[in-house]
Amino acid sequence: MSKSNIIKDFVSKQADLDTTLKRLKVILYSLEYEDAIDWIDKELNGYTEKDILPIYRIFDGQVYGTYFKGTAVNHIKVSDSLVPIEKLPKELKETITNVEVYNDIETIKNSIDKNIPMGKPIPPEVCSIISKTYNILLPIVTVKIDSTQLMYIIKQVEKKTLDILLKLEKEFGNLDELDIDTNNVDKKTINDVKQTIITIIYDKSTTIGNDNSIEKSNFSS
Repeated sequence: MSKSNIIKDFVSKQADLDTTLKRLKVILYSLEYEDAIDWIDKELNGYTEKDILPIYRIFDGQVYGTYFKGTAVNHIKVSDSLVPIEKLPKELKETITNVEVYNDIETIKNSIDKNIPMGKPIPPEVCSIISKTYNILLPIVTVKIDSTQLMYIIKQVEKKTLDILLKLEKEFGNLDELDIDTNNVDKKTINDVKQTIITIIYDKSTTIGNDNSIEKSNFSS
């Protein structure tokens, strides 16, 4: 059996990830795979703070800020540099650096293309703790992730999309009609494929961010 055009177009980059996810959604709709459809919708439209966030969207970020060292009379200004946090308690450090990416795939791709990092602000009370620990004045802190980390999200979604398409083709045949006739397929096969797809999407594990998260907000580039 020759490969479905939807797979060939995706692998050869004639169809982008956004388009292929939409086509996959149509195929899955005929199988009533609601969990997988929900995953596609969230990748296309973005996640909310109430959603279960896939682990491939959670990172350790780098802490940047502009701060002052010294006295009010004699001080130096350090601009947009890494902020020291090594002396902070482990739990607080993990809370500060925890980065959760809720944005849709298209927004993430735009940030990569423009080489603009995404980030989250750190609230004033945490800035105050860092300031006292290191005897500096730290008015603003941002936790950033770079384009390499963002690209990891894209690569993971691409891989999962391709794996799902290959599994569907193997079990149900050519996918070019974007529809699967389930009349001649037993219920067990449909359910087994559904479970395999869920495993592909979530790698057998999910997470809802960090229990000690300082602030949950969508990223802005």
